[in-house]
Amino acid sequence: VIDEILRVLRLIKDTKCPPRAHEILQELRDISSMAMEHFDEKILPALKQSICTSVVSGVSSYELPGGSLMISHSPSSATSIYGHHSITHDNFNRTIKKVFLKTKKNKMSFLTLQGRITKLRLRMKRQACQIRLQNKKMQEQSKKIHEQEQQISDMKRHFEEWEQKIGDLTAELSRAREDSPKTDSIDSCKRKRMELTKRDSSTKELQAKKRKLIVERKTSTDAKDVKFKEFMSKLLKDSSD
Repeated sequence: VIDEILRVLRLIKDTKCPPRAHEILQELRDISSMAMEHFDEKILPALKQSICTSVVSGVSSYELPGGSLMISHSPSSATSIYGHHSITHDNFNRTIKKVFLKTKKNKMSFLTLQGRITKLRLRMKRQACQIRLQNKKMQEQSKKIHEQEQQISDMKRHFEEWEQKIGDLTAELSRAREDSPKTDSIDSCKRKRMELTKRDSSTKELQAKKRKLIVERKTSTDAKDVKFKEFMSKLLKDSSD
């Protein structure tokens, strides 16, 4: 029975896809039922017969639960049974101790792994928090970049408008420079004419004043006065010519 149970356990351990739990339990129930049937059919009759043939006087006896047969114990048989029981008990204790040590070792390994898993979870949480912060910063940066792109597009549009205005002003200035020499020549001609007119009028006024002075001056018989008069008359005549 133990061999069959170990076979089932090895099957569960070695198989990558073990059967379902209810199937395993059903298999174990079948094994236990077969063991009980085998004990009732094979072991129990032989045990009763051996007990009946080995009755010893002076030894306490008691009935079996299933019949009226007596189980007797002699000192030698008791010693052998107890010795066998002690050996089996020692083996069982050693096995239990090994299992306990292995379980303890597995528990320590499990606790170590659990601590590592806890640290990894904390690290993953921190990294997730950092990732969220980085994503938030990236969103803010993308928003700022979008705003800066809009500002750059507005500045570019204003720059193009000002460039167009500067081009128009430059064209108007060049046209004004082309038209300015003609205006300057006309103005200079006008100024020259006005200056000539002023000179002529001033000359005529001066001549009129000189004539008036000559006419209003008294006649004199002095030779100097006569010469001066002739000189002035000649001068006036030359200037009039």
